[in-house]
Amino acid sequence: YLIVGKKVTDQNMGMANATVFTPAEIDELKHAPQVQDVGVISANHFPVYASMGGKLAFATDMPLECVPDKFIDNLPADWQWEPGKPTIPIIVSSQFLDIYNYVFAPSQGLPQLSESSVKLIALNLTVGTAPNTEKFTAHVVGFSGRIGSVLVPKSFIDYGNNKYSRPEASGAVSQLILKTADPSDTKFADYLKQHDY
Repeated sequence: YLIVGKKVTDQNMGMANATVFTPAEIDELKHAPQVQDVGVISANHFPVYASMGGKLAFATDMPLECVPDKFIDNLPADWQWEPGKPTIPIIVSSQFLDIYNYVFAPSQGLPQLSESSVKLIALNLTVGTAPNTEKFTAHVVGFSGRIGSVLVPKSFIDYGNNKYSRPEASGAVSQLILKTADPSDTKFADYLKQHDY
C-alpha cells in the first residue's frame, strides 16, 4: 500500500489545483503497472480545533482524512458515525504514538502511553467557525501502521464538508492510496516518476 500525491515543486507551489488529481488521472492510475486498486483520500475542508485538558493538555488545529474502509489495515468494529452522534471515532498513525512516547514525552517530562491508555482519552473537537460551530468528543479507537494521519469515518468528512466548508474550499483530490502487487517493480517506479507522483 502506498500513498501518492503530485510532487510539490518551486514552480507549482501556491498554484491552485496544481497538485490535485483529475478523474481521468485517477482512472489511468487504476491501469498502471502493478496497481491492483486505487482509493481516494478525502480531507476536511472545514475548520477542526482539537483540545484536551489535564496533564497532557494541548490545543491545535487538526487535519482529518478518510479513506475507503477496505484500505484501513486495522479496521475497528466501532468504525461508524452518523449525524447527531456526539462522539466521533478516530484512527491515528502508530508513528504519532511512537513520536510521543520516544521523543516528546521524555523531553517534556510527560508519561509514556500505551495504545490501550490512549483509547481512554477523550479529545474535544470544535468544528466550524464561530459563531457557527458544533462540539464533538473524539476517541481513538485504533492505530494504523499504513496511513500516517488522523482518520475519521467518511460520513463525518462528508457532513463537515457539506455543512462547514468555506465557499472557496476545494473538494478536489490531492492524495490517493494504492494497493500494489510489487511496488519495487521498475515499470511502476518509472510510471510514478514520469507523472511526477
